[in-house]
Amino acid sequence: MRCAGIALLAVIWLTTGSALASPVGLVWRVEGAENHVYLAGSMHMLPPRAYPLPPPYERAYEASERLVLEADQAALQRPQARDALLAAARYDAGDLRSHVGEELYRRTRAVARDQGLSMRRLDGYRPWFVAMAIEMQSYRAAGFRPDLGLDGHFHERALADARPVQPLQAIDAHLAIVTDMPASLSRDQLAITLDSADELAQAPADIYAYWRNGDAAGLAASVAEQADAYPALYDRLIYDRNEAWLPTIERLLSRSGNALVLVGAVHLVGPRGLVERLRASGHTVTRVE
Repeated sequence: MRCAGIALLAVIWLTTGSALASPVGLVWRVEGAENHVYLAGSMHMLPPRAYPLPPPYERAYEASERLVLEADQAALQRPQARDALLAAARYDAGDLRSHVGEELYRRTRAVARDQGLSMRRLDGYRPWFVAMAIEMQSYRAAGFRPDLGLDGHFHERALADARPVQPLQAIDAHLAIVTDMPASLSRDQLAITLDSADELAQAPADIYAYWRNGDAAGLAASVAEQADAYPALYDRLIYDRNEAWLPTIERLLSRSGNALVLVGAVHLVGPRGLVERLRASGHTVTRVE
């Protein structure tokens, strides 16, 4: 997948699926001893036409008593989180060119120009931040908005409904996925974005279609293509986080009351996704359609 950054800035989606009569999305039900845990694939940015949501999302929410998100949404909106992210993104010494070399810098400059971004403003930032700026610009240009993402949508609904909300990961650990990223992986994140530069304009339409159509296989194949090329980066951004989240999901399955767990859709699909990892642990997992 072209954009696999943290949930705070993760990006996704556009037009291909907008005319579907019966969108299904990406939602699964895991059977607990006395309850169900619903796993729902989140799109952290969406266009207005994504609403109303595919019915399985509404059914899963209505059937649940608790909402579980990747991170504390309120904490993510506080100035402290923004300031910590930006402080970690800036170089203490040198600039992007001096840290990534002339060739990668030249490619970055060309793609940034095509996206309408100023390299003068990006030069002081680390590769992972520059990569996410390029990716987010492409989705914003396609009409996708972070304020329409599923995390914020369901967080607001849960608060209005006085429904308990909990994070899978503390805010510091959530931000550290990128803020503490080794320099080699930071460089890889920029490289993978530049490798897909020709696809940036089409990526929102493709990924939105996977999500809206409920095409788990298509999304998994898109992720696998990039994960094969950059395995250490994808371990850090996706698969290590999946393993860290599994104990919390297991605990939810052992308590009373249904829960809706909403995570980036890329965390659910493929052989190392949460759906297959829970099946491998002996749980019954079925698709909600």
